[in-house]
Amino acid sequence: MKRTGILCPFRGPHKETPLITHATHPRSASPQTGGADGHDHRFHLHDSPQNPVPAWLERTARGNRRPGAQGAQRILFVTDQGVLKAGLADAALAGLKDAGLQVHVYDKVVADPPESTVFEAVAEGQEFGAEAVIGFGGGSPMDTAKVVALLLSGEQSLSTMYGVQQVRANRPPLILLPTTAGTGSEVTNVAVLTTGATSKRGIAADPLYADMAILDPDLTLGLPKHPTAYTGIDAMVHAIEAFTNRRSKTPCRTPWR
Repeated sequence: MKRTGILCPFRGPHKETPLITHATHPRSASPQTGGADGHDHRFHLHDSPQNPVPAWLERTARGNRRPGAQGAQRILFVTDQGVLKAGLADAALAGLKDAGLQVHVYDKVVADPPESTVFEAVAEGQEFGAEAVIGFGGGSPMDTAKVVALLLSGEQSLSTMYGVQQVRANRPPLILLPTTAGTGSEVTNVAVLTTGATSKRGIAADPLYADMAILDPDLTLGLPKHPTAYTGIDAMVHAIEAFTNRRSKTPCRTPWR
């Protein structure tokens, strides 16, 4: 049974606040939790650790809490140089190393990632023997990580994945950590790549849903002012679009647990 989870720590300035986890499952026989999208939506409340990102990565890597990494020991960490230079990934990488895992960092993702970036990351991941993929950053690193995870097995070519529900390949565990307020790539089954000088193509398939997403508002504090403004507007536009859309699919219309 496929599961995707969202881990969202919201901490006040002087004390710990709860951790909300959202698990999505294929719709069961229970009418109380069935969503309009054919999945169940359940929300759970947990205590948040003081430093949640490395702590939860370490726990999931060891399989102790919501095992998004599913016991993998070799992790491909996909990000960009801006995130690394800002120090946003330091705690996360420390948490993985504290768990005794081997980590290979791919940091060459650029905005609107081209196919060549994905192929390069896949080659490095295959050479490293990656058993799980972590996407850390904005929409571009997360979209790259999602497609890289699909291609690591070598079971299907990228050109045959474009479109809707065209993915047939198996993928290793996938964990996503956004560092911006926008995009929402960590909770969608869509990835967009640049395929030519100006053209883009998308993949929309359920295997692109991450096994786990970890949301920590503190990660957005290290962003420069322009990405902060751009991604904040991005999030606002998504909210307006969802609110005004005549064909809204909001899970708010169904009971939550």
